[in-house]
Amino acid sequence: MSERARQLFDKYVASSLNHPDLKGLSMGTHLFNLNMAASEARIPASEMIEELGPLAQALIAAKIA
Repeated sequence: MSERARQLFDKYVASSLNHPDLKGLSMGTHLFNLNMAASEARIPASEMIEELGPLAQALIAAKIA
């Protein structure tokens, strides 16, 4: 994962996964939110997939279809 992708991931984890109102979200929702944040930051999905693996890849494929 690139440095900028790692920073985005760490920021997302710190702000979203630890937020009490967001604890009930599914993994798919978190991956979707992270993918959208990466897109907005112009970080290629391939950089995120390196770290997040097949789950993120399946989510992105479902979004495009």
